[in-house]
Amino acid sequence: MKILHWNILDGCEDVQRRKRLLSSIKLLNCDVVCLNELNGWHDNNTMKQISLLCGYKYNFVLNTSHSGHSVGVMSKLDFELHQTNQDECSEDRPFWHGLLHIKIKGSPGLHLFITHLTPTSALKRMRECEEIVKRTDSVSANNEPLLLLGDLNTLSPHDSSHYDQNLLVQSLLSKSNSQSLTEKFLKHQDGKIAIDYDPMNILLSQGQLKDLSHCYFDGRFMSTVPTKMNYDASHATEMRLDYIMCNQKYSDSYYKSTIIQVLKGDEFQITSDHLPLMITFDL
Repeated sequence: MKILHWNILDGCEDVQRRKRLLSSIKLLNCDVVCLNELNGWHDNNTMKQISLLCGYKYNFVLNTSHSGHSVGVMSKLDFELHQTNQDECSEDRPFWHGLLHIKIKGSPGLHLFITHLTPTSALKRMRECEEIVKRTDSVSANNEPLLLLGDLNTLSPHDSSHYDQNLLVQSLLSKSNSQSLTEKFLKHQDGKIAIDYDPMNILLSQGQLKDLSHCYFDGRFMSTVPTKMNYDASHATEMRLDYIMCNQKYSDSYYKSTIIQVLKGDEFQITSDHLPLMITFDL
């Protein structure tokens, strides 16, 4: 099984970027493609047309009209939709961009949570992570495997040594947009400003989710932003914002065969402001 996660930046509307995106998806030939920032892809059957063009029979895009940055999936394997998330578009929605939950049909019944957490503040992401934990717990209670994939806009304590060595806090505070960077990534702690790892700690500790990228690379830091076409001022330095995580059932069943790749080739550097992640494992 091969699954791709990619934040494609504002629907990848530029003609040349769109060509590179489709070419990359075809070449990678994954079983499932999980995408963030599908701006406009729910209009005019865009998702369906692109999916078929790339060789994917099954697809779904969650229209999060309040943010415009929809999440979606293309798959060669049939899947069930869980929680089509009409509640996600309400005033008390738990997710800013939404969370798409699908289950691949047949054995082993793999669940995929495809999400894109809010970029505005760590406090809001904490609430999103608490909601993720509630939903992952319900899957784990049925002893079924699960992967969480997405741009989580969150820093991980697993990367703390890299961030400390590279003076991330000082770097963020020195930027012209330091106020928004502080709200997004930092917090006041013991009289000083520190990196806010609280959202990720909720997933790791309360949710008991495993950070597959960190485990596979044996702790070596692998950034997913910025790329050579960095349009986002919050991608102020090398950071890991994109993750593939799993529950215990997945870990017990498939971790030994799991391979994680951060795709850093030139074509990926100039297609989006995020690098894609790819996971491969034996069913």
